[in-house]
Amino acid sequence: MTTHKSDAIHTQSPTSSFRNAVQHGGKLRIDVATYTAKGTEVVGDEIEICKLKKGMKIIPHLSFINGDEGSSVKFEIVGFTNSSGVAANAYSSLSAVATKPDFPPLSEDMTLKAKISGAAMTTGKKVIFSIVYCQL
Repeated sequence: MTTHKSDAIHTQSPTSSFRNAVQHGGKLRIDVATYTAKGTEVVGDEIEICKLKKGMKIIPHLSFINGDEGSSVKFEIVGFTNSSGVAANAYSSLSAVATKPDFPPLSEDMTLKAKISGAAMTTGKKVIFSIVYCQL
């Protein structure tokens, strides 16, 4: 059996030095944002989730959406997921509907937004956005 190495594994020592800071640098952070529906939200409305600084890199496979809405209420993370959206009731990972398997670091400060799709929210129902990102 032969072992093959990816570009993330390098043959030089010491192992503590990273080959590529974009692949290996930074610290993981998480923003957990909760939104409670007021009853005025309709399909197409946007919810501001959190503010991210230039250079942050969203990690879609660690980020998810959950809540007590039915599966018909979905959210599109504007600029990062496709329009089919993520269901708001099942700890749905953003990676399933991400527009890319990996996102580059942000080129400018931004407010991350979720666009309501599928169906309108129900008064009093909550949705939780857990966004994991890396500060490079």
